[in-house]
Amino acid sequence: METDVLTAEIETALRENTTLPPHWYTDDEVLRLEKQAVFGRSWQFACHVDKVSKPGDMVPVRCGDIPVVVVRDKEGTLRAYINVCRHRGHEVVLEPCNRGTMQCRYHGWTFGLDGSLRAAPREKREDDFDRSAFPLYPAAVATWGPLVFVNPDPSAASFQSTLGTLDEVGSTNGLDLTKMVLRDQRTYNVRGNWKIALDNMLECYHCPTGHPGFYDLYDVDPATYVLQLHGSCSYQRGDLRSKEEAQAHKDDWGNFELYFVWPNTIMIPGPVSCIVMPIIPVAPDRCVLSTQTYFDPSVPEESLQGYLDYYDEIWSEDVQLIESVQRGQDSHRLPWGPIFRDSEKLLQHVQGLLLEDLRRGPFDARAAAMAGAAAGA
Repeated sequence: METDVLTAEIETALRENTTLPPHWYTDDEVLRLEKQAVFGRSWQFACHVDKVSKPGDMVPVRCGDIPVVVVRDKEGTLRAYINVCRHRGHEVVLEPCNRGTMQCRYHGWTFGLDGSLRAAPREKREDDFDRSAFPLYPAAVATWGPLVFVNPDPSAASFQSTLGTLDEVGSTNGLDLTKMVLRDQRTYNVRGNWKIALDNMLECYHCPTGHPGFYDLYDVDPATYVLQLHGSCSYQRGDLRSKEEAQAHKDDWGNFELYFVWPNTIMIPGPVSCIVMPIIPVAPDRCVLSTQTYFDPSVPEESLQGYLDYYDEIWSEDVQLIESVQRGQDSHRLPWGPIFRDSEKLLQHVQGLLLEDLRRGPFDARAAAMAGAAAGA
């Protein structure tokens, strides 16, 4: 499908306050374009900085279909590279490890932690082979507190420009994850498009009916529920209700806050915990909710388990909701639906960000490689 047709559809949806047509949630070509133009050029959560704390630490991650590796070099600098060998395209780093070099297991090409090619078996049999012409392609890397983000586009705008004023919101609210440690990881395989999952996370209009347990504890009345836009990010908050059973969680679960970083990172902090959840596209009708839950080390096991069980119930409810919406979109009987500008304005925000990325287009790897070669000449 032509990109200009898709951008025109988003423009119509924004102008008329509607959802996108059903093929946005079912079409292979749409997802292919999104992976190139969105996930190929945006900042995405990679790992906690503890995973790459020592020189030689390296962690492979993915941005859509693009393999990326995060590395701590010998000088202690955090780096990221496209995790694709410059010889035949095999992934270089296959698992988290600590090494002095990165070696591709296909033909043994070995790269330094600075990305340079150090050795290629049988290279001396080639009269004109130049190692310096084949470093790993760089990716962009940044941190937000202890969270590492990567962008496959090395020329991308800074991560700070993506965060906008969301960083200030976090500081004002006392957001501090530096002492928290990973205590739980879970994966929810969802039969639903990644945008359906994202839309679900960015509104609490569905909370009274979709999450009765959550609704019993948190105030989601539209007059008091906070929805804020911050550049390519957003923030929402619902405070604990005044009743005793809700206020009992003031010091452990706290008020509900959700930070979103375009295109797919959800973060839900609390006084002693934080959930980080990327929404990972797999197929037009498949995505993964990958939750990592961090806690202050002082939190006892029994308190931890109660919190994990509570959110497992919420995520399970969300999976049911997302999958039902996907079945509805699969029917192709809903040409569009209205979006309430008051309660669902963050959905429109996502449509606008999607439009910007599609207009910008996919990253041109060949042109970038040629420009890099010319600059090094």
